Amino acid sequence: MELKDIYYFQDDIDRAYQISQEIWDSQKALQWHWFFDMTDILVTQGKIQEAIDQIEAVLNERKSLLDDSDLRSFHYELGARYLSVGKPVLAINIFKKATDLLNIDESAMQSDEPLFSYQANSLRESFFWEALSYTELGKLEEAESVVEKMKRLTPVTVKNVFQHMILFIEGKISLERDDLSEAVKNFELAYSSMFKQESMELDNNLWGYIRHALYLNELAQAYLESGNLEKAMGTYEDITELTIGRYYWGDIYARSYYMLGKIHEQLDNTAKAIEQYEKFLSLWKDADPDLPEVGDAKKRLARISSQS
Repeated sequence: MELKDIYYFQDDIDRAYQISQEIWDSQKALQWHWFFDMTDILVTQGKIQEAIDQIEAVLNERKSLLDDSDLRSFHYELGARYLSVGKPVLAINIFKKATDLLNIDESAMQSDEPLFSYQANSLRESFFWEALSYTELGKLEEAESVVEKMKRLTPVTVKNVFQHMILFIEGKISLERDDLSEAVKNFELAYSSMFKQESMELDNNLWGYIRHALYLNELAQAYLESGNLEKAMGTYEDITELTIGRYYWGDIYARSYYMLGKIHEQLDNTAKAIEQYEKFLSLWKDADPDLPEVGDAKKRLARISSQS
């Protein structure tokens, strides 16, 4: 773990970004993971549009410097950021570009293969994000079609490693269909099937494997829609306690404090609600002005502070 990561996990986000910027500016050979460190920190600050603009600038102005692997990484990152600001149409088009970069015979993936074939993993990754985008669009039959493709393309030899991806999307489909018990079951299984964050070290190859915050966020939402405030609250708290498991998902980490504020407010835990809203607003003090959570948190905080 590097110095910038220590600051990042201590919520000194400004200092973490400063260090990442200095490293990026001083490097003699392009190492794109330093660039992604900066955009991921921007997302934690709620500066999601700035992160999107920086990624698109590289794709528009420096594309010739990227090989196919780098291009896929940029497309995954960009698509995920579009999803986080509620633009699934743009996201799915980006993810399909990532899929198109892969020249692979899908039938070959049904045979026994090396456990971590990079190209095969990338295709599964692309399908995962395509399916997730379809669920956000409400196109559940299309999402199910992609899930079936993921299943066919996942041989028995690697099924245990990648099953969490399928379970998570099936959970999203169930959530969209208001089958909340099935959604909770699949999200819980997906999360428990992942690599534990304690077994990981940060490097530039883990983007596809670090999605603990993503999975927990959907599980918390399923609990919330089920009316189980206590479990929803516990799950959002789990997100705030993640370390490596929240890397790349700083927007979910910050929004968890906002959601905790709302839950505590609903439970009449005024002091705790104030604490959570203040924490959220400190993280997103310079966030994009069109993000609705910021304005809502300020209104809620002002109201309950005046009543306490």
